[in-house]
Amino acid sequence: MYFGFDRLTVAYGRGRPILRGLTLELAQGEITALVGPNGCGKSTLLKTVPRLLRPISGEVIYRDRPLRALSPRRAAQKIAYLGQFHTAPGDLPVRTLVGYGRSPHGRDAARDRAVVDDALARTGLTALADRSLATLSGGERQRAWIAMALCQQPELLLLDEPTTYLDVGYQLEVLELVRALRDELGMTVLMVLHDLNLAARFADRLCAMRDGDIVADSTPDAVLTPAMLREVFGITAEVHRDETNGCPYFIPIRNEEIR
Repeated sequence: MYFGFDRLTVAYGRGRPILRGLTLELAQGEITALVGPNGCGKSTLLKTVPRLLRPISGEVIYRDRPLRALSPRRAAQKIAYLGQFHTAPGDLPVRTLVGYGRSPHGRDAARDRAVVDDALARTGLTALADRSLATLSGGERQRAWIAMALCQQPELLLLDEPTTYLDVGYQLEVLELVRALRDELGMTVLMVLHDLNLAARFADRLCAMRDGDIVADSTPDAVLTPAMLREVFGITAEVHRDETNGCPYFIPIRNEEIR
């Protein structure tokens, strides 16, 4: 297994498990989107990778070995995690924030500068490098955080709701950037998204979760169906296909259950 989760069971403290024996294998170089209702375990799953949560049982696997066999620093050289909520002082320059991503790699001033410059260029932030975070738009700030993650030079990029609080224009901008970075750098991407139509457009693969496990895992065409939307989200919906790009999309009709 290149990367994935093997029979993972996770709880918060002594509470009931959020994840219950979940198994998932990622395909190298693909963008996989986790979708599902609030509280189903999507963010919990991602938090097991940077060791923000320790599994009760099961393993996070990296290249056929338990990820815990790697030191935190070595793991951070291979896998970058960008959580849903992140803060930094408003007067912090963009270049400084982005440079924090070099922390797992030690100190090599010339190399660090080159990597930071490359990350700024790839995320369209070169002209904003000396601006403070407080002066940026929401989409620009999110690109700065993604640039910081890029400076880790990861093989695998984990993004927890990268479009949170962004308007639809910035949502498209950020997801187009993620796909471009995958294409340019060959990274594997695992991201949590709430907008299923955007997930179907930008991901190679959708994994639908409910009650701590995966109930559908395949291409967007195979997963985004009326039956899945009814089972996972409790809604009746029509599913159509975008004639310009072939991507499926859904139109909700009514909520079948009160949650």
